[in-house]
Amino acid sequence: MGMDEYVLGVGTPYQAPINVLFAIAKVSDPDDPYIPMCMSGWQHGAIVDIETGDPIYEFPKGFAAVWISLTERKVYEVDVDFSNPMIDSVTKMFQKGFKNRRGEVVPYSHFKVSMYPGGVVRFHLLANDKIVSLDYSFPGNFTSEYDDAYLDSFGRDSSIRTIDDYCDIYYKSNPKGKNNIISQAEYVNKIGLPETIWDRYYTRYNYKIRFSFENPQSYLYFWSPKFSNSERFSCQSGVNDDVIIKRPATICSMNLWWQNSQYRYTSYFYFNEEEMLSLFEKAFADHPDQQGDLLVHVGKYNNTFELSLCLNGEIYQIKQTEIRAFRDLLSD
Repeated sequence: MGMDEYVLGVGTPYQAPINVLFAIAKVSDPDDPYIPMCMSGWQHGAIVDIETGDPIYEFPKGFAAVWISLTERKVYEVDVDFSNPMIDSVTKMFQKGFKNRRGEVVPYSHFKVSMYPGGVVRFHLLANDKIVSLDYSFPGNFTSEYDDAYLDSFGRDSSIRTIDDYCDIYYKSNPKGKNNIISQAEYVNKIGLPETIWDRYYTRYNYKIRFSFENPQSYLYFWSPKFSNSERFSCQSGVNDDVIIKRPATICSMNLWWQNSQYRYTSYFYFNEEEMLSLFEKAFADHPDQQGDLLVHVGKYNNTFELSLCLNGEIYQIKQTEIRAFRDLLSD
């Protein structure tokens, strides 16, 4: 069984822009064994972006790249061959696809490689209605092999000759207000950017999200959560309930729709990052494999909410979430 076409791409966190010197995917075509994954140049904040590009029809055999981490002023390289179990697993995910909120089985459209501070490389599958973080990562190598003369060979003009040139030109050419990149750089340069900080965002937990409504006429219509590892999905109740992601990372936001005989309610939940990361770490520290429930309870008049995480008989109240809710007549 073959694969539908998909597009390769490269991304980074917003807080850690990079300059890609080159990035290639290794494929099985003997006449063209390497496929460029992106244009050389600056990349930032593109982990979840749906981009255009030339499609391919097989999962890569490996990946190689050299990039400059601008917030660290370091050069990293990685050259890996994917294991057969990884290739088989991801190929099956591509072939199977998933059911979207309209009940259609659709494929993933993008395979995104993400570069993180410390040289860590992670991977995501992207589609319009779902993003999945693959549980594979590879350490890139910080290297002093690539000196200024090596970097000079990648420069597009004579003024870009050193790592400092790459960094300075990037920050100076991005004015304040454009992704707030200068203030981000100043902040990172002042306090540093711990390499392990991202591990908190990619830690998975054994929990399910459950909803309850005090008003017996109210019922769940649609929900779409986003998680700290960039995963997300969109679920139309009774249509694609199996689209949910098992053992997700910490939830960071959610759209929730419910309705009764008169109204449809639309709500947006913005969870407090530090509260949620710390709460999940504390709750699951001694019970990592026990299933917990993240409970979302909507009050009788559809305008109050109670949020909690229940695990091992303990109830952890969630208190710092910002919620915006709206109501529309079903006849509108």
